[in-house]
Amino acid sequence: MEKKIDEILEFIQERCLWQFHSREKDRKENINGVFSFLPKLLSGENISTKELEPKEKCSYADAKILSDQLLERFSFIKEIDEKETSELLSGVKDKLVDVVITKCRNEELRVPFY
Repeated sequence: MEKKIDEILEFIQERCLWQFHSREKDRKENINGVFSFLPKLLSGENISTKELEPKEKCSYADAKILSDQLLERFSFIKEIDEKETSELLSGVKDKLVDVVITKCRNEELRVPFY
């Protein structure tokens, strides 16, 4: 599972700009937003965007693009069950937060007046 997590993390880091906002709060918000939609999208669930708030629609759009790319690029995602998908996404999210927030050396990320 660890290898799969690392492959998806690398893919996200190469292709997704939503992880690189200028403030820690915004990065967390974007990561949480995208990862809130991913399990549903990867399982094929239809999501109505009519009742979503504007920020949720942005997260949904990023998650939709990412889920389509993940399903296309990583065939194993189609073969794993809901529990494994949850474990996979949780591992990717944890590592992503660790890399782009926790271990980030950009001190501007944490300036409260920014």
